[in-house]
Amino acid sequence: MADTAFTAEQAPHGAELTCLTPTSFKRDGRYALFPESRLIVQSLLQRWNAFCPEIPLEEEDLASKLANHAPIVRYDLHTASFSLERQRITGFRGRFALHFGGTDSMRRILALLASFAPFAGIGIKTALGMGAVTSALQYRTSSIGE
Repeated sequence: MADTAFTAEQAPHGAELTCLTPTSFKRDGRYALFPESRLIVQSLLQRWNAFCPEIPLEEEDLASKLANHAPIVRYDLHTASFSLERQRITGFRGRFALHFGGTDSMRRILALLASFAPFAGIGIKTALGMGAVTSALQYRTSSIGE
């Protein structure tokens, strides 16, 4: 995955993620009902660094830097509940798109994380079935005359 992301001819300019199971994040001790770029990126960075310590993605405040260049630009979401030990966690399901901006290397790191998302999941309780996603990278197509 890292080889593909870092050696591809061009870096993608976005990704569409589809949440297949209820997805949520915890922020300040509460469940976040809506996806936020920083929470998505932070979740994936932590999982990547645990999964692949040979290629760590570590830099001071990297999650914030990447999230500032990966805003959510479209979404089609609805609330969804997940039952866990007599407790219901309300999250969301559906699709959302991220636009990758910033430098070429930032877009490549974001592409790596988006490609990794279906394997790792996003958010909380992924080992129990929450946060299952698919992702599709998006590339700009050049038009005639560019």
